[in-house]
Amino acid sequence: MKLLIYDDNAADISDLKAIIRELLGDSTDIDTASDAEAARSMLAGSHYDAAFLDIELGRDQSGIDFAEELRRVRPDIGLVFITAHIKYAEEIFVASPDALVVKPFTEESVRRSLEILAKKRENREPTALVLGRRNPERIELDKISYIETSSRNLCFYDSSYELVHKFFDIKIDQISDRLPRYFVWCHKSFCVNMNYVGRLERFKFLLKDGPEIPISQNRYSETKSRFLHFLEDEL
Repeated sequence: MKLLIYDDNAADISDLKAIIRELLGDSTDIDTASDAEAARSMLAGSHYDAAFLDIELGRDQSGIDFAEELRRVRPDIGLVFITAHIKYAEEIFVASPDALVVKPFTEESVRRSLEILAKKRENREPTALVLGRRNPERIELDKISYIETSSRNLCFYDSSYELVHKFFDIKIDQISDRLPRYFVWCHKSFCVNMNYVGRLERFKFLLKDGPEIPISQNRYSETKSRFLHFLEDEL
């Protein structure tokens, strides 16, 4: 899990980060921001599973306003509001948060919020990606037939197998965990939307009225199993 904590109080950031580390261990990746510019830059450059967002942010826009902005570009992100003032309880729901943690933080309240986020991740089926640091683009995943890495570019092809999005210096492994279950990473350079597969042959997919997509030898067994389960679920 990768988390962002955005709070303008350094002591509160440190306390919350320490509790999360105690609960989830050092394997959890936690970034922190103390102003809106830093938070926006981090969100544009990295994928976060969830954000812990303070409601009162000093001179910057309120956390509620920032959350609404965040929801527009990252509708799938987990969102936990943090506040010292319970008076905001009604206002926060305009941004549809997943949880609320009241300061001072306790291990129990933070644990509950993390459990809610984990359950949401288990049940979530992402429908879109937002990629691009300078000019973010929203990619509707159900309309993408396959994804290819080519010459340091990450290329997305639509239902007509035409190139519709291209991003420089992004690799498939950076987005693979953000794709719906109907995508399978079948080759180091290819992810395929199984809804567009016409037939599976040894070491390749034949897309419906479209191109052949290679399946690497070391991924063939898992890819075949994933595809068979996908077909069973579709029946």
